[in-house]
Amino acid sequence: MFSSLYSALVLLAQNNADGDGGAAQTKDGGAADGNPGAANGEPVGLFETLFSNPMMPAMVGIMILFYFMFMRPQSKARREQQDKLKSLKKNDKVVTIGGIHGVVVGLQSDGQEVVIRVDENTGAKIKMSRAAIHEIMRDGGNKDGTKGDSADK
Repeated sequence: MFSSLYSALVLLAQNNADGDGGAAQTKDGGAADGNPGAANGEPVGLFETLFSNPMMPAMVGIMILFYFMFMRPQSKARREQQDKLKSLKKNDKVVTIGGIHGVVVGLQSDGQEVVIRVDENTGAKIKMSRAAIHEIMRDGGNKDGTKGDSADK
């Protein structure tokens, strides 16, 4: 997508370097697009240069659509995940990105490391980065805090 945008900008720049700005002249010496300065060798504005190509508004629209459909929701989800990790406390049940289930038993003072207990019988503990936690399941329920099995729904 960006390569076609780049090639369109290069083509427009080459047309402007030719001297006439890529504009055709009318009988009275003005440009066919209604801009009298373009045919006389005067500089053409950035807006006129970019949007003289009929594909450019469509490309801008696609880029805006791409932002609102993909990039904005992803940044929102990342922000929500960071907020969840900041609210992490002792006795929260967690699932790591590696699939390990455990219970938080300790948080480091710097807030970057977490100690989780992975086995109730032996009390085995793992020290890991806070960023390695994928889900937080509070009160022994589902990740949204409700009790019961999610298969019942």
